[in-house]
Amino acid sequence: MSISDVRAKLPGLIKHVNKHNDRVFISVGGQPKAVIVSMEDMESWEETIELAAIPGLLKSLKKSDEQFKKEQYITLEEFQKKNNL
Repeated sequence: MSISDVRAKLPGLIKHVNKHNDRVFISVGGQPKAVIVSMEDMESWEETIELAAIPGLLKSLKKSDEQFKKEQYITLEEFQKKNNL
């Protein structure tokens, strides 16, 4: 969407991205330059970026996922019993 269209339709675009979890790409001179997204989406992306920056987290999550798929886990009840909780 061109920047001039965005200026004319901004209130409606903001309602749209919030209601539909959509995004609006803004172009200048025919080239995409910016995006309008909901605050919910933006906060989610920021949290994801923060988590991805934690050293070893992605490797740990992949290992956990593999273990889960292989049913290499114990239930909460088993953990509590094993640890006298």
